[in-house]
Amino acid sequence: MKNKNVKYSIIAVSIVIVVLILLYIFPSKSPLNNLESFWKACGENPIIGDAFHLSEEDNNFRNDTIFARQIPVGVVLNLENRYWAGDRILTVKSLKTGEVGTYCEK
Repeated sequence: MKNKNVKYSIIAVSIVIVVLILLYIFPSKSPLNNLESFWKACGENPIIGDAFHLSEEDNNFRNDTIFARQIPVGVVLNLENRYWAGDRILTVKSLKTGEVGTYCEK
């Protein structure tokens, strides 16, 4: 009887581990990867400004480039969906200086 309980416990723990791994991996593949939203600087080095709104309708975001008044100002390096924290982090490289800045979705 004890071996049967241990077997079920191992199966249950294995299922929980697989589900947690899938939840960690797949948020980056979800439709949450669109950048259209409001972003605020959350690092020490704001590249574009303290805050900005990205929208394809306003023509300030195309492909991986961020525009300000139709002038390219930055390139998106990474968009990280932090599932456990419940937010997203945007890493941007300035085209003018080459510096890298971090922005949090608000």
